[in-house]
Amino acid sequence: MRRAKSMARRANLMEKFVTSESQKRYNSETCNRSFCGEKGFLFKKAEDLGMPRFVCNVVESRSWRDFAKHPQPTVIPVVREFYANFPNDASEWVYVRGSRVLFDSRTINSFFQLQDVEDGYEDYVSALEDHEWAEMLLRVCVPGTQWEKSYQGAWTVNRASLLPTAKVWYHFLKTRLLPSTHGKTVSKDRIAMVDAIISGMHINVGRVISEQIRVCANRKKGSLLFPSLISALCFEHNVPISDEEERLKLGGVRSQAAIARIIQDKGEEQGHATGPSGSRQQQGPLPSGHFGQIEQRLSLIEVQQALFIQQQQEMWNYQRKRDIALQKKLRRNSRQFFSFPQFPTDSLGSQFDEAHQ
Repeated sequence: MRRAKSMARRANLMEKFVTSESQKRYNSETCNRSFCGEKGFLFKKAEDLGMPRFVCNVVESRSWRDFAKHPQPTVIPVVREFYANFPNDASEWVYVRGSRVLFDSRTINSFFQLQDVEDGYEDYVSALEDHEWAEMLLRVCVPGTQWEKSYQGAWTVNRASLLPTAKVWYHFLKTRLLPSTHGKTVSKDRIAMVDAIISGMHINVGRVISEQIRVCANRKKGSLLFPSLISALCFEHNVPISDEEERLKLGGVRSQAAIARIIQDKGEEQGHATGPSGSRQQQGPLPSGHFGQIEQRLSLIEVQQALFIQQQQEMWNYQRKRDIALQKKLRRNSRQFFSFPQFPTDSLGSQFDEAHQ
């Protein structure tokens, strides 16, 4: 009996782990790593998706409805096994519980119902010169923002310096395209991605995510990326998953109220431009991109208006439900009393009948 249980347990381990190295990696590294859960927008069935115009325009123009919506919960054991079994070569699949799970760009794009387009983002970023990086800041940041260099030599800007539209899309891409755990600073490549999203540049979503999954798998520390997507790909490739396996429900859904909180960043000073250090800058001549920045600043008013309309609708719904409940209660209570006589049949009685015979 014990031998049978031992053999069953060994067979189960062989099914979970491709090699003994995979099992060692799982026990020493993967099982101890946290998750960087994806976050998305809370879309509605309305024509504008229930989102501000600057969000709706990007989503519709890029066909990002499936990609940008809030994802499903994560199946924790499956994601850990995926990264533990990750191949050391350039393969674009991982064996998970006996099933081959593809994670190449075409598969990921197909899952999100996106076309496998040519990616202009990578070539664009590699060819940028210093003055073009400075012009990029004028498009996505408040006037006076400058690049800061860290001790490790990385160029960043303060998150509070981003314009409203850029703030919202940065919060999106930091879990869905180029994941990051940095809270207050934004790296150079993520600034470029924000600019690419807003400007309409072609972005091969599948390629970017596939590369990020490979980078994550080659690390020994740090959070495991794209757990919801990996869980969904395992479902798509018929990986056996039971209902009892531990799930991780992803929070941080981007509703209208959440977007308003993102835009109203506590680190952003109101009424004047701030540099990355938060110091007040003197206003000089208007830069060439100033009117585009004014348009993006109006996004804050747009979100506030949408939030106000949503609150009004909720109040009207509450009042309607309250009135219906009061009407039902009044009808129910009125049945306890005698009904008033109807004129003339009940009031005159037989006299009314004799008069009409």
